[in-house]
Amino acid sequence: MLQPVDSMSPFSKSGIIPFKSLIVNGDMESTGSWVTWGSPNNFGRVSNEKFRGDYSWRFDGVGFSDGMRNYTFTETILANQNYRLSAWVKTSLPYIGMAFRYAPGLWIFDEFFYVTSGQWSKIQKDSFSSTTMTSPQVLLYNYDQVGTFYVDDVSLIKI
Repeated sequence: MLQPVDSMSPFSKSGIIPFKSLIVNGDMESTGSWVTWGSPNNFGRVSNEKFRGDYSWRFDGVGFSDGMRNYTFTETILANQNYRLSAWVKTSLPYIGMAFRYAPGLWIFDEFFYVTSGQWSKIQKDSFSSTTMTSPQVLLYNYDQVGTFYVDDVSLIKI
């Protein structure tokens, strides 16, 4: 079931994300909800590089799995429901990791996505679901590369 965006939502601009995201602070405009995963350097909200709005989130990957995660949603993430996860990312490196897990250590998917180096690129995973959703989390990470990543407008929608 697709959910229309409130016309006052920052996600409704330009029609890029036409449905309401279930991720709290997916637009990166507030300081909450995103926490480290692994041990990234320079982790936090920045205003110098952003896809849209006033802020994006930056992390510098230095180890195998350094990045950011969010497990705060606007509603319960349901088992046997299909979802689409997307994000806008910018890095000088060739790819970024994106994952969704339904409980610690239990993955629905964990993949790397090629991006255009030095430009904002949209990454997206369509139509995934699980038979259980104990403690769902969205993760974006360096996937064994050393470098800087910017992330903006992360969206999880029902499809």
